Order: sequence, then structure tokens, then C-alpha cells
Amino acid sequence: MAFNLMRVAGVALVLAGSAAAQPVVTSATNAASSVDAALPNGGLAQGGMFVVYGQRLGPGSLVLVDAFPLPTTLGGTSVRVTVGQTSVDALMVYTIGGQVAAILPSSTPTGAGTLTVSFGGQTSPPLAVRVERSRFGIFTLNQAGSGPGIFTDPANVVNTLVQPAQPGAVWVIWGTGIGPVTGDESGGPLPGDLAELDVVVLVGGQPAEILYRGRSGCCAGLDQIAFRVPPGADLTGCFVPVVVLVGGVPSNTVAMSVGEGQICADGEGWQSADIQAARERGHLRAAAITLRRVDLWLTTPGPIAAAPIRTETVTASVGRFDFLTGMLRAQRLTGISVVGACTVFRFTGLQPEEADPTGGDPLDAGAALRIASGARARNVARVAPGVYAGVIGGGQTVPGLPGLTLPFFLTPGVYRVESGAGAATGPFSAEVTVTNPPDWTNRNSIATISRSAGVTIQWSGADAGREFVEIAGSSVALSAARGAGFVCRQRASAGAFTVPPSVLAALPPSQTQEQIPSGLLSVGTVSRTVRFTAPGLDIGLVNYSATNTRMVSYR
Repeated sequence: MAFNLMRVAGVALVLAGSAAAQPVVTSATNAASSVDAALPNGGLAQGGMFVVYGQRLGPGSLVLVDAFPLPTTLGGTSVRVTVGQTSVDALMVYTIGGQVAAILPSSTPTGAGTLTVSFGGQTSPPLAVRVERSRFGIFTLNQAGSGPGIFTDPANVVNTLVQPAQPGAVWVIWGTGIGPVTGDESGGPLPGDLAELDVVVLVGGQPAEILYRGRSGCCAGLDQIAFRVPPGADLTGCFVPVVVLVGGVPSNTVAMSVGEGQICADGEGWQSADIQAARERGHLRAAAITLRRVDLWLTTPGPIAAAPIRTETVTASVGRFDFLTGMLRAQRLTGISVVGACTVFRFTGLQPEEADPTGGDPLDAGAALRIASGARARNVARVAPGVYAGVIGGGQTVPGLPGLTLPFFLTPGVYRVESGAGAATGPFSAEVTVTNPPDWTNRNSIATISRSAGVTIQWSGADAGREFVEIAGSSVALSAARGAGFVCRQRASAGAFTVPPSVLAALPPSQTQEQIPSGLLSVGTVSRTVRFTAPGLDIGLVNYSATNTRMVSYR
């Protein structure tokens, strides 16, 4: 049982100190999704596995349960959840100084409550928690609740870039928190189809046929959803977004590799041959470069709102990625695989930046990159090993407004991205065409967005032959500094796209600070990816995006 549990849950072990002092609990999340409690799809589920983080929670070395019945005390550690007048002891899975995993009994009442951890004769101060009937989370290869999810086929083959799912085939989602069951959970697995639950599986935004939803037959607290991959060439790619809704509440959004061949392929940048070559080498040496223009429309009354604040930037990363620990677990190699679909990400802080917990070794491509169009040029400095970033244009559109004073640089035209030789790579040069963002025709009519109703975006003026349109948004729970965002991609020729409630439901309601809402909504073009090569690189990718962004409130 222990081997299967560790294999599926992908437990990340964190060593901590002794239990000489009182335990301290900092957070508790679904063991698969890791969604923070401040977000709408956070919280602990009846019958679900969860992980508690903190200090002095357990012994200095791992103690892992290895037999049934599951105990309520393990290695001197116990976890208690109290809702109202009812206190329930969780079923222990493992314990170590900074991290504890347990299963919340299905009999735990729902509602607001508290959680405490006891170890070494002392009990932690209570942590506020919320117990829900269902809060499904999907396990992922990077063990952080993002990137490629853990899917297996009937032969227990794990879905990866080199083991894509065939359209129409049956695969199994591994997760936890689908909902309560009856019976003695401490005694072992309690499989059975929970057909009464309202469960929806969306693959690339399309509903999939569900064949089973309930506990796994191998392990306590772990759930399986067997589904049939929807057919259609439009749903193939290396990073097809998958989300599960239980009772209308979305899980974490993960990626699935779907394709007709033995190795996946994305229409944008990545081909099967690239992945196969990296597989044979055991690594990938890659450069990814983006030129970006953002026009931010403020909602403050007066002249400031009359024109946008424009910022023009260049970002690039150059690195070597191990095939097994980097490429196969990466959040995305390029943009969204499926046109007409969305993906959701989470972030900490106030900036909606998608972070990838997987990484590689940086490669030196020289001291700076050069961006040129005709006689005009800008240099972008190396800000960290393998990372280049800089503001190359932007200006004050309102007298007296603090900010950048650089002249605009990314006007429509062809731009060259160049680099001299570095310690790890030779010189390279690539060209990308810069255009204006599309005309967001209903921008002024969108100020408040109902998360339960979705929002429709309309545009005109995008180049259907060279560009996609991306719709992005985010919202922050300011009090907790936790947020969620989404990115959707549509063909430029479509002229409109509706962000569905299944996406917006993962965003927290927007809060305001000094009458400024914490929500953002963007509509922009993204150029088709241009490939280039250089000595020391296996592949290089460059693209351009131009967006109009406005502040909104998600309700």
C-alpha cells in the first residue's frame, strides 16, 4: 500500500527540525491540487487526502504508514479537525518535521472549522480551515498541482509527451477529494462508482464521457475518474488543458498529451521530432524569446483613463532541461495547445505571473540580446544566468503621471532578435513581425464580470493568417495575497470568444484597494512562433504579443 500511495501522490518530502517546541501550522491544502484555502476551489474535502505544512510537526525523518488499518497517530503526530462541536481525528498517511499527510474522514461535518497538529506532547495553535463535501484535485507530475496531470491507461501507462492519449481512448485521472463514502476508511480502499455526484470532465474545453468516478481500488483516500478522450483533431496537442468539475466547482487545471502518433506534437513551435531528439539525448537546450507590448487602460475617472499606459518589454530564457525531470514535467513548452480552450493558473502575490516549479540549468548566450528594426535598436541585458529581460519602450500618456519615459519602440514592422556568442551558445538571429493589438470592440462595456455567467469578448482587426487572439484575466484575494488567472486562445478570424463559468469559477472575487479593483482582463494578439537554431541550442523560439488590458471586477 505504501508504494502505491507514494507513487500516485508524488509526495515531496521536506526535512525539518526536532519537536522541542510547540508545532506551528502554516497551511493545509488538498494533497493533489495544492490550491490555497483563499481561493474558491480551495478547502478540505470529506474523505479527501490533504497535506499540512509548518514547523515541528513530526520527527526528523519520514515515517510512512505501511499497513491497514490507518492509524490516527503516526510517529508521534496526530491531526484533529473541529467543525462546530464535532472534533475528528484524521487518518495518518505520513509525517516528517515540516509536512504531514492525512485523510479527512468522510464523517467530518462540513463548514468552517479549525485544524491542529499534535507532536511531542504539544499541540499547535489552531489553523482556520473549511470542510467541503467535494474539492477534487488532480495529481501532477511536478507534485505542485500544475503542469501535466497524472493520467494512466488500462495498462497503467502514464500519460507524457512520449505516451500521448489517443482520441477516443479510455484514460484514468488520479486525484483526491471527489466526495465522501460510507464504510470504514481506515480499513482500506472503498471502491465504488459515486454516480450520484455531479462530475464533469472537460478536455480542451469539451465534455468527456465518464465511465467511473469514485475511490481507487489500491489506496485509501485516492480517487479515480475513468473517461473517454473526446475525438477530434482540434483536441490534440502536448498540453491540452483538463479540468474536473464536481458540483460546479473546478479542480486545478492540468495538462494532458493527446495525439494520433506515438509522440505528441504542437502546431506552435514543437514537433514530434524535437521531442524524440530530446528523448534520445536525454536533455533539451532551448531558448524562448518574447517581445511584448501591453496597453493598460485605467479605470480612474479623468484624463488618466483617456489613453492607455503602454509598456514594451523583451524577456528571454536560455537553458538546458533534463528530459525526465524537466521536459516531461514542464508546465508548458509553448502556449496553449488547443485553440478555443482555456487554462487556469494560480499565483502568490499581486502580480499574475505563472510560475513553473520545474527548471533547468541556465545557458550563457552572451551579455545581452539586441532587438533591431531598420536603423533602430535596443539592447536587453542579462539579468540572471540564462535570463534576459528589459523594458525597451513606454511613455507617459498623461502629463505628470509617474512612470516610464522611453519612446515607443515596438511599432508595426519586422524585428530581428540577435545575440553574439556566449559561453554556451553561438550567435543567432531570428525575425518576428510586430503588429498592433486587435480592436477590442466591447472593451468599454465590460467593467464587472459575473463568474457564474462567463464573459464574451469581441474584437476586429487581427491578422487571421499570422496571429491568434489570446484572452487573459486574473483576480487577487488581496487579504491573502493569493490569486488565480486564466489564458484562452482563439483563432483571430473568429471575432469573439466566451470565457466560460468553468474557468471563471476558479478566480477569487475581486477586492478593491483605494477604489481600484484587483481584477484584470486582457485581449491581444500572439504571433505564430518562429523557430531558429544556433550552435549550442537544439531549438529556439521567438514570438510577439500585443494586448489591451483593463481593470475589472470579478463577482
